[in-house]
Amino acid sequence: MAFAYLCLHMLAWAVMDMGLLWGQMARDVVKRPYLLFGMAAFLALLPLALTSNDLSIRKMGGQAWRRLHRLVYPAAVLACVHYLWVGKVITLSPALWLAVVLGLLIIRPILS
Repeated sequence: MAFAYLCLHMLAWAVMDMGLLWGQMARDVVKRPYLLFGMAAFLALLPLALTSNDLSIRKMGGQAWRRLHRLVYPAAVLACVHYLWVGKVITLSPALWLAVVLGLLIIRPILS
């Protein structure tokens, strides 16, 4: 679900904001650091989306698959920082999401 949303989010940005001008998109990503965080989250979620099926689990083995899928944790942090930073002014909603994600990551080892 997260990857599907991310693809739609990137498609909307590419079409509506950038008009599919690939050179301008590349310059915008370099110019605006929050876009780098969003792209990094996309790159972290891409292998997860590609390997989220039974065939990949069998071919990779459960342990390697679980290790790869730990990329979801940095991807969540990157997405929250992207959301927080894109507003240019800190607002409550993105700050709360970042706090929730960081809180869950902090208590995760305790609950495991």
